[in-house]
Amino acid sequence: MAPTSPLLRTYMTAHGIDPRSVLPDGRLGLSFDSRWRVQLRPLGDGRIQLSALVLDVSDWSRSQIEESLVPLANYAVGVMRDHACALALDPAAGRLLLQEQVSAEASLSQLENALGDFVNMLAFWNGSARMEAARRQAAAVRS
Repeated sequence: MAPTSPLLRTYMTAHGIDPRSVLPDGRLGLSFDSRWRVQLRPLGDGRIQLSALVLDVSDWSRSQIEESLVPLANYAVGVMRDHACALALDPAAGRLLLQEQVSAEASLSQLENALGDFVNMLAFWNGSARMEAARRQAAAVRS
């Protein structure tokens, strides 16, 4: 399936990505540094949603999730001014995600810069979320 976003098509052409790499639902999965997986999903109005898994919380209770999210929300206050991405909780799937939307009017360079910043923030949030999960687990063991 060919991507519906002209910006995504431009990105794929510039980076030699085979159009057959696009999933039936329109998403394109990219890997960075052999570690970070980012999904690019074209939205109906031409914007592109960037999304990545930060932490699987599917086996956590609601209270465990809330206890871990409070410190992460405090971290978010410190970075949201300088970065366009945001944490999102998908409670149905049990996943903490990092998401961002790139304007349909963005240039190829702006999309590439947004992806670079997104991957850097993904590394930050992944480390922060794992640290909070470990802290939560250690507190549960001490109790």
